[in-house]
Amino acid sequence: MNATASEDTGVGGAGPVERCEVLIVGGGMSGIAMGAMLAEQGIHDYLVLERSDGLGGTWHLNTYPGCACDIPSALYSFGFRPNPGWSRLFAPQPEILAYLRKVADECGVTQRARLRTEMRSAAWNEERGRWVVHTGGRVYESKWVLLGTGSLHATKMAEVPGVDTFHGQVFHSSHWPDGYTGAGERVAVIGTGASSIQLTPRLARHAERVHLFQRTPAWIQPRPNVPHGRGMRALFTRFPAAQRALRGAEWALGELFQAGALHRWLGELLGLLPKAHLRIMVRDRELRRKLTPRYRMGCKRLLVSNDFYPALTVGAVELIDSAVTRITEDGVVAANGERRAVDTIVFATGFHYGAGPVAHLVTGRDGRSMAQVWDGSPTTYIGTSVSGFPNLALLWGPNTGTASVAVSIEAQTGYVARMIASTRSQGFEVVDVRRQPEEEFKRRVASRLDRSVFAVGGCTSFYLDEKGKNVLLWPGTMTDMWRRMQHFEPRDYHVQPAGSGPAGARENHQSSSARTAS
Repeated sequence: MNATASEDTGVGGAGPVERCEVLIVGGGMSGIAMGAMLAEQGIHDYLVLERSDGLGGTWHLNTYPGCACDIPSALYSFGFRPNPGWSRLFAPQPEILAYLRKVADECGVTQRARLRTEMRSAAWNEERGRWVVHTGGRVYESKWVLLGTGSLHATKMAEVPGVDTFHGQVFHSSHWPDGYTGAGERVAVIGTGASSIQLTPRLARHAERVHLFQRTPAWIQPRPNVPHGRGMRALFTRFPAAQRALRGAEWALGELFQAGALHRWLGELLGLLPKAHLRIMVRDRELRRKLTPRYRMGCKRLLVSNDFYPALTVGAVELIDSAVTRITEDGVVAANGERRAVDTIVFATGFHYGAGPVAHLVTGRDGRSMAQVWDGSPTTYIGTSVSGFPNLALLWGPNTGTASVAVSIEAQTGYVARMIASTRSQGFEVVDVRRQPEEEFKRRVASRLDRSVFAVGGCTSFYLDEKGKNVLLWPGTMTDMWRRMQHFEPRDYHVQPAGSGPAGARENHQSSSARTAS
């Protein structure tokens, strides 16, 4: 490892500075893949800052009962590190976490990680041509900053009046108390999204009563969670091509469902499956009415589950088809006036998407934060670069979502690693994406996604920002994203050759802007 600590206090007089070529912020799936991709390019002078006490990101933090991936395991893993040992078609959280940590160990990421280290600010220093990053107790200086903070770490707690007055336990699903099962308690679960449909059936096994508050129902399709027996695991180990074939089939199926969001006729055809699943699993007409979405399939995230609907048909779970408006000392009040006395409240309300709160912490060339530049609507070049923030990349940034997060991350981290290796080999010191390609990508996102079911399907979802723009999804297929990320084009960036100095950087940046404008 080449990162060095120094007693130099030249960066704001802040004390010892640790220097490296590349600083990765976040030790989840993006950070681990990024470290592996850098090593593949022969770049080993990097550090990973992770604010929690372990690598793994969302799979380290989310330990609620029933936690698992809703994307098939062969597709929710890296192509450069296939795992023949998955126990099921859809792997549970402990297996995914073990897989990610194994990749981190094998690729040298673990030894470069700084755990319990949270980025408090990151500012571009024009004179030094470096990023200066402050944490709680240390300063880091690096040529590159790669933000792998993801979208599944900043919890979204519903702002419900009275929550501070509640006498019982209150927690978000991603902060599950160790060993908590809800045994003998009356539990309120707020939300019916991806986390809720996994944890609610498990709570129903132990709780005296589960009161499930639903603001908006979701389309749910069956989850064919086929076990991978010893024979299948042996087959995948001995003949890797067999697992690649499975991954290819899952890839094609993912592309099909994503295409359903762009082509109405296909979306309606694919929507027959979740509709049939609801009708077969829920015989009670009134309950089925409450569970039937009033928007087109695909407008919100399509969920997968075999045990959620059955859990609602047993006596332990009560579905309250109304949003929560108030919390009292001993219970929950819904918008329809119904009240329930409970012992524990679980917020299964998801996360902040896009770049999340980290955008407020990053300051670019003109002294403005990324959040200020975006003003509520993230704008990037291929979900990766932001004009005015040189030598910085977003990992799984805005508009990089596809049918598989793992596929998106592998494609994007490969692109960023090639970008860094290319600038190294060509002698570039600073690269800053030009506004023209950034605007072109913005127009492509709008032209493809503003007409999609995500925008016109009759719902509001986490795909959209406060201005109604889709900030999550890639404007195309996984295959399209993979192809686009294979090549780094220096012509899309302002570049500063090594040795030209900060004045040269500014001159190069300005003259390139003038050429673009003309």
